Amino acid sequence: MAKIHPIRKYCRKLGITQREFALTVGFTEGFVSQLINGHEKCGRDAAMNIERATGKKITVGDLFKFEAKHNSAA
Repeated sequence: MAKIHPIRKYCRKLGITQREFALTVGFTEGFVSQLINGHEKCGRDAAMNIERATGKKITVGDLFKFEAKHNSAA
């Protein structure tokens, strides 16, 4: 069973779009989409920005743990 990316989970919980999330954290919608779909890795600075912008509802650890699990399954 595939896990849901922390950003996707957050957006669903709040009922917001990826575009709205991107605007909140200061990224492009394309970058957020690439993160969620595993085409782009989340760097430390981006992860810290997401953590700050979400009030730690998505943590750096959440993002890196998801990527580690996702990349090891490939």
